[in-house]
Amino acid sequence: MTMDKEIYARIGSIVLFINGSVEMLAPVMLLAPTEFLPAGFQEKIIFWASLSTIYGLSRLIAG
Repeated sequence: MTMDKEIYARIGSIVLFINGSVEMLAPVMLLAPTEFLPAGFQEKIIFWASLSTIYGLSRLIAG
């Protein structure tokens, strides 16, 4: 079975869209209780949530 470049591009864009959508849910981390977060992660949670949101947006745009 051979697949042409259009199919590969479509599969890639779908994967980027799904991954970007999942990463856009990162701000939900801010609502998590502190006992569920790792010790070193608690003071950097806003940084990681915003960074993940930026990555998610870039993947949605790329897809």
